[in-house]
Amino acid sequence: AEGYRSERLGKTLEDARLAAANTASVELQCDVALSSAPFFLATGRNHDYLTLAEKQLADCADLLPPAYLSGLWATKGMAHYSRGEQPQAAEALRKGLDLIDHVDPNRGILFDQLRVAAEEYFSESLIILGFFDDAVEEKERLIRNFDRVNKPFELAWRLLAHCELCALLGQYEELLENATKIVEICELHG
Repeated sequence: AEGYRSERLGKTLEDARLAAANTASVELQCDVALSSAPFFLATGRNHDYLTLAEKQLADCADLLPPAYLSGLWATKGMAHYSRGEQPQAAEALRKGLDLIDHVDPNRGILFDQLRVAAEEYFSESLIILGFFDDAVEEKERLIRNFDRVNKPFELAWRLLAHCELCALLGQYEELLENATKIVEICELHG
C-alpha cells in the first residue's frame, strides 16, 4: 500500500509539473518544483529533483524573483547533499542562503524553515569537506537567534545545530542538555 501511495503521489506531482510547464507563469512552474522537492528527496529521487531544479534555473533564473531562486538553490543543495556530492551541495546551499538573506519573508514560501534546513545542510557539508572553522561559524550563525524562535520545528532544528556545535567543540554536558530539550519538544508537539 505504501508503494502504491508513493507511486500515486509521484504521478500527481508529475501531472502538476506538466500542467505548470504548459503555462506562461514561471512562478507557478517554480512553485510546483519547490512543492515536489520533499517528495523527491524523501523517496531518494535526488537525481530526478536535480534535473527538475536545474531545468528551472536554466530556463527561468532571469525571470524569477529571489524568493523562488533561493528555494531552488537551497533544495538543489539538499539533493546534492543526499547524493554525497558535498562540494556541489555547499555551493548551491551558499547561493540559496545568500538569496534568502535578501528576500521579503511574506512571499508565501516558508523561509524560516527553509533557512534553518539550508543552514543545517550547509554546515554539515562544510564538516564533511573538512572546513571545521567555517562549519563552527555556520552553526553559530544558525543558533544565534534562539530568543526569536517561536515555532517548535525551528527551535528543534536550531537545538540540533547547537548539539552538533557542542560535539565539534567537546561540550558534551551542554550537548546532552540540548538533546533533552529536543526530545521534550518532540513529545510535546508530536
